[in-house]
Amino acid sequence: MYMSSIQAVYSFWNERPCNIKHSTKSEDNVEFFDEIAKKRYRAEPHILNFIDSTQWKGKKVLDLGSGIGTDSIQFAKAGASVTCVDLTDSGIALCKKNFALHDLSGVFYQGNIEELDTILPADQLHSFDLIWSFGVVHHTPNPKRVFEQIPKFLNDSGEVRCMVYS
Repeated sequence: MYMSSIQAVYSFWNERPCNIKHSTKSEDNVEFFDEIAKKRYRAEPHILNFIDSTQWKGKKVLDLGSGIGTDSIQFAKAGASVTCVDLTDSGIALCKKNFALHDLSGVFYQGNIEELDTILPADQLHSFDLIWSFGVVHHTPNPKRVFEQIPKFLNDSGEVRCMVYS
């Protein structure tokens, strides 16, 4: 049952990464990603306030459920060291492309955030200043498992910013 549930989540988001239809431009063009971001933040301007990217310069940010990297890019542009994790192959591939087209660097992992400790290397334990997840955790079959993973990777003065839909 569990594997089929996570497989269903994977199949859904792998076929249609979040906000992918917000641009008709080529995915090989930075304007594709910029148009998606513009539409996202115009529709939900509160996200940029919640990100508050300026306070993360020089800090380590972990984005759980990064998708195509729309929010991750905001942190990277502000000077954060960003690690992105997404369940889907297509999300991570587009996230990498988004970073490359913006001439930004990041670290990328494909995997289930319920099993974060099997995805991230041991040297990442207790290393992140911010763990970010916006609109993702409620899609996973076992959200409790995600929240059990987070403390393993958050440093002592770190912060979690997570938004779930009710």
